[in-house]
Amino acid sequence: MELSLQEKASNAKNIFKGQSLPMIPQEVLLLKEELTKKYPNTVTIANLISKNPENLSLFLKIANSNVVNQDTQIKDAKAAVNLIGLGDLFNLFLSSVLSRLLVTEPSDQEIMKEGVQTGIVAAELSYWVYDVSRSEAFMLGLLQNIGYLFMRRYDPNYDDWIAKLKTNPFTMAESESQYYQTDHAVLSSVLGRKWDMPDKIVKPVMFHHDKKFVAKLKNHDGYAQMVALIMVSSYIVYSSSDEQYLTQELKDYRDLGKEFLGLPDKALKAGRAALEKWGGSGNLISGSH
Repeated sequence: MELSLQEKASNAKNIFKGQSLPMIPQEVLLLKEELTKKYPNTVTIANLISKNPENLSLFLKIANSNVVNQDTQIKDAKAAVNLIGLGDLFNLFLSSVLSRLLVTEPSDQEIMKEGVQTGIVAAELSYWVYDVSRSEAFMLGLLQNIGYLFMRRYDPNYDDWIAKLKTNPFTMAESESQYYQTDHAVLSSVLGRKWDMPDKIVKPVMFHHDKKFVAKLKNHDGYAQMVALIMVSSYIVYSSSDEQYLTQELKDYRDLGKEFLGLPDKALKAGRAALEKWGGSGNLISGSH
């Protein structure tokens, strides 16, 4: 029997038990407060972004991967404020902070790196998706599998599930839910809610392994297109990293998202090009403590 989202969310408490969810840092809260003012102070914004040098470095890498004009290079916080819309600026800053805070051990880095890569691809594909900004798409890609981190801390053998979820994103997600009575997607959504991410990001994450997402989100086309965006972006990242992941089920996963969005083949080519340019180990790796 398929568990409801309410049941999965309730059971997620068992996974989180004994684990501490990171609190939102003061600079994020202050940045959000500044951005809600009628006349935000750009100097204050730049100073808040620059407060942590390690986070600034990662933020600038993420920001450069999200700039529409790829001939423009953002070298400091002041340039970021001038070149990126303030709403997008906050989304990307929050993403960079979250990427760093969740890495508590070296093995976490690969998961976060993959999330950043998926975000890069999703941001590129957002050009073909109505009413989705590059920063929203990036945040979506980053958030989707953050639940992996908490599942791994709960079960040391969870890495086996991660590998299987990549090759069989539909069937193994069903097995995961039955085995744990919850799943990583729900955990990702819970964390996104705790960090006050918008519903447009948080809710679609719960459906990114659900073959029936179109029917279940029939009254929320905006959410459905975000789910489809994750599917296609994940396919590009997985199939680019290792040919062993390229199963028929992963192709079906891609096709379901691609057909719902009506993406042309050139969109997938652009996504791969963005991944190659910005997602390599030499270009963009999540920072650690």
